Amino acid sequence: MTNPLARRLLVRCPQPLATRTLHDRAGKRGDPWAFSLRAPVRLVSLDADIVLCGETIAELAARPADESTLEVRWQPAGVGSFPLFDGRLWCEAETLCSSWLRLEGAYRTLDQRLHHSERGERTIGHRIALATAKAFLDEVADSIRTLRAA
Repeated sequence: MTNPLARRLLVRCPQPLATRTLHDRAGKRGDPWAFSLRAPVRLVSLDADIVLCGETIAELAARPADESTLEVRWQPAGVGSFPLFDGRLWCEAETLCSSWLRLEGAYRTLDQRLHHSERGERTIGHRIALATAKAFLDEVADSIRTLRAA
């Protein structure tokens, strides 16, 4: 069972330049995008906040039929409860000077991959997946800003 996930992030970079930057990054085969994750998770039933930390590996690949979209896959760098995600990433123009990074796909949490899950675990897994998507988009946006400034 997979769970849909869609997020977007505004970046101050023209869409053609942002797309080219993403494709340049994806062109570095054998060099996956590793990023650190700090996932704040609010546990409403316990009235508590926790922060999960871990390393995640993301791989980007250009789609053969579409010059603007990248295939994305991320997974935990080691054993852990972080989600496995398959989807796509692309840039969409907002203004002449800014664009949206768009991420769409589906994820599976560790408990889903092991075929057991309780409601509380699914809720936490979903929050971890959302935090992972946010961390990934933040990392991509930082990379675009850095390369644009160079």
